[in-house]
Amino acid sequence: MKKIFTSIISVLLISSMLFMGCGAKRVDAKTAADCLINTLVLNKDAAEFKKVFNEDASGYEKAFKDSFISSFKRVFTASLGISSSKELDTYIDNLYNAFKKKVTSGAKYKVTVKNETKDSASILIEVNGIDMKQVQSNLQKELKAAATADPSLATDKKKLANKTVELYADVVNKANLTSTAQEVTINLEASNKKSCWKISNAKTAVSHLIKAFYLGQQ
Repeated sequence: MKKIFTSIISVLLISSMLFMGCGAKRVDAKTAADCLINTLVLNKDAAEFKKVFNEDASGYEKAFKDSFISSFKRVFTASLGISSSKELDTYIDNLYNAFKKKVTSGAKYKVTVKNETKDSASILIEVNGIDMKQVQSNLQKELKAAATADPSLATDKKKLANKTVELYADVVNKANLTSTAQEVTINLEASNKKSCWKISNAKTAVSHLIKAFYLGQQ
């Protein structure tokens, strides 16, 4: 299963699209951070994101979902040496929805502006996301129990694939949040235009932010 969890980590890195934004006047740092999380993680307020960052984020949620599903499917089916099916596709779609629901309705975060001037800001975001260590441990236990109850899973790879992803979604739905918050620093600085912000550490910060919510780690 290690490759499967690795694939989730890799697909969550697609979110480095958010680098700078412009408007009539730069908003304060906390507002910018909240807007970033609302759009990037919680999949809402795309219109507000446009106002704050001057970036069209209306297609972000679909792009994220498509990348998550295609990456997971590719790695998972390859690990079992099988082709996908409509039934497996449904289970994988349910898995994505389980992750999304857990993050958007359950995860917690706190934004603290550590330093803010007219042209720069340093923001600390503390995130209690999905406890993936618990998820991995519980999934292994559930799979072992399922295999004991139904020995055919040991020889029927397609049946095993369906059961694995079905259990995976169930485990994510029941998962706890991490007890220790992951800390992510977002650095903002003025761009060449006075009305614009840019995230100076975007590549690292954005990927860390997504992994903190979805995987409870960096």
